[in-house]
Amino acid sequence: MNDTLPDADGSFHDKTVCVSDAETNDPCKDTFTIEVHNGGDFRVYVLESLQSGHYGLGNDSVSYCFDLSVPLDPCSDVISHILPALESRRPGNTIMTQSDDSLLGNWYSAGPYEIVRNSPDLELPVSCGAKAQIWMNDSFPEVDGKHHIRKLCITDVETSQKCVGSIHYTFIKNCGSHFVYFLTSSPKPDSAYCFDIPSESNDPAPDFTPSNVQIESSLKWNPHGLTSSTEWPSLHFQCSFDKSTEFDLFYVVYFYVDGSYIDTGSDIIVQDSSEAYVTEQLLNFRGFSAGITISCFVGGRTSRNGRTGVIAESPGFYAGIKMVNHSVDIQRGENGTVGFFTTIPFGCVYDLTYPEDVCYMTLSISSSASDNSCGSNSMLHPCTVQLKGVTKDELHQWRVMDARNES
Repeated sequence: MNDTLPDADGSFHDKTVCVSDAETNDPCKDTFTIEVHNGGDFRVYVLESLQSGHYGLGNDSVSYCFDLSVPLDPCSDVISHILPALESRRPGNTIMTQSDDSLLGNWYSAGPYEIVRNSPDLELPVSCGAKAQIWMNDSFPEVDGKHHIRKLCITDVETSQKCVGSIHYTFIKNCGSHFVYFLTSSPKPDSAYCFDIPSESNDPAPDFTPSNVQIESSLKWNPHGLTSSTEWPSLHFQCSFDKSTEFDLFYVVYFYVDGSYIDTGSDIIVQDSSEAYVTEQLLNFRGFSAGITISCFVGGRTSRNGRTGVIAESPGFYAGIKMVNHSVDIQRGENGTVGFFTTIPFGCVYDLTYPEDVCYMTLSISSSASDNSCGSNSMLHPCTVQLKGVTKDELHQWRVMDARNES
C-alpha cells in the first residue's frame, strides 16, 4: 500500500496500492484502490481478486503482501540513518572517494543536503566523488505523510549517457524540514548517490572553507515577563568559526544532536558567528536534554541565498555530566574516589529582589546491589552530592570507602 493508514473513525477509506514488477525493478508498475478500515488494534481490508494479466505481468503470479511488523515513521530520528560522507557527495568533488555498490538498503537522512536533480557534468571524469553519479530525474514530494516513488538516473561518462538504460528507484518522504530516502546498493560499480546543498541563486560558491569550527556554550538570563524582576537561565550553544579575511561572506549553519539534524525552523544564515546558536529551549522542544553530543556544520556563501561553499564540521561537544573514571578498584582497608564534572553551566533563577539567593543541583548515586542503597556489604559512599550553580568544568568527587571487617 503506497498510502497512509486511515484514522480509527469507524469508516472505510479508499487507499492506493501498488503492483511491483521485479523483472523491470519497478516498485509501482500499476496502481488500484482498496478499502481499508482502522479498528484501532486491527485492520480490515476489502481486497479484489488479482489477475496478473491485468497489470502487464504475463503469467507471473501476483499476491497481496502483508507482514506482522508495524512500519515505523522514517522521519523519526530513531529510524533513519545519516547518509555517510555527504560533503564528498557534492558535484564539485572531483576526487574519487565514493562507491555505493555495497550500501546497505535502509532509510537515510541527508539533513540540509538534497539529492541532485540534474545530471552532473559528463566532461568531468569524476564528480560527486565517483566515476558514475546517481541523480533523481523527478520532482520532490510535498509534505503529505506518504512515501513517494521516484526514478533515479545513473550517468555513464564513457558513453556520455546522462541516464543509462538500467532503471533505479527510490522512496522519498518529505519530513517538513528535510527529506528521507530509502537507498539501496547502486547497480553500477564505482557509482554514488549525488547530493548538494540547495540554492535559490546561481551566485557561485566562494573558494573558502571555514576553520576552527567548534561548539561553545554560554549561559544567558532572560526576563520572565515584561514587569517581573525574575530572570530565567538559558543555555546557548554557539557555532564558533573563523570568518574569511578576504571575502565579505554570509555563512549558513546547521546543527546536529547525536548525529540527527536539528530542525531550527529555517536556515541559520549569519555574517557573524555570534548569531549562530541554538538554545536549550529549542533542544528541549525537539526532545533532547542533558547528556547529548552537539555539533555544527558551516559553509560560506557570496550572497544570502547563493550557492554554499565547502562545508566544515565541528568536533562533537558533549553537554552533560562527564565521568573522569567509570569504575573504581578498592583494596581492603583503602578508600577510592569517583570523579566527575559538568561540561555545561547550569544557572539559577535570578531575582533582583533577592540577589544573594543560590540554587543547587543534587546528584544521587546508588550501589548495584540495591537501587535504594547508599552502599553494599563491602563499600560505603555518600548518597548525594550537591553542585552549586553556576558551575562548569569543576571536578567533583564521590568518596568510596571499604566497609568490610578486616578481622
